[in-house]
Amino acid sequence: IHVKGFELANGDQHVHVDGLISKEEADVLDVKFEKFDLATLAGLTNPLGIELKGELDGDLQIYSLLKNPYVSADVSSSDIFYNNREIGDMVLKAKMDPTTDLVGMNMEITRQEVQTLRITGEYNAKAEANSLNLNARLDDSEIVLFEPFLKNLVSDLVGTVSADIDITGTPFNPIISGDCQFNKASFTVNYLKTRYTIHDKVSIRNSTIELQ
Repeated sequence: IHVKGFELANGDQHVHVDGLISKEEADVLDVKFEKFDLATLAGLTNPLGIELKGELDGDLQIYSLLKNPYVSADVSSSDIFYNNREIGDMVLKAKMDPTTDLVGMNMEITRQEVQTLRITGEYNAKAEANSLNLNARLDDSEIVLFEPFLKNLVSDLVGTVSADIDITGTPFNPIISGDCQFNKASFTVNYLKTRYTIHDKVSIRNSTIELQ
């Protein structure tokens, strides 16, 4: 499917789409955002329990959309609110190396001029298992950001966390390991149906929480 010069606009918001939708690895769909209101994604995010606010600008390139999609990106978003909690400003850069088929990734979130989150590493677009090789460093980050990744373990996350963690596995089944310092944090452990409040250090090994 060839998309040429498709545009959606609403006031100052613009989304431009151009390129090819196919199974071929070389075919790319270009998507450009200008002052895009993240709340527009409510139809996709609300069923996941996620409410987003903020403004998105930048470019996405989506390859092999109908078979094994992967993304190159150079986007930024300002004044992000996640479930009514201030997250800050985000910059995301991702680019594929055609010689290795690895997508290099760098994402930073800054709140009130402090970098609260940085994720760096690689994504293997062709690997069916263990496609992620990422490191995340957090400095007083809102833990609600990680609720989608930990939803099988915990829910209703409140508070902040400082941590150095590794993320492996796949985007749909990430494996998280590392040490976290929770600050006035609380959450419900789904298996126990019990709510915990933590202001202490916690280890996560293979997505299993180890209280110390």
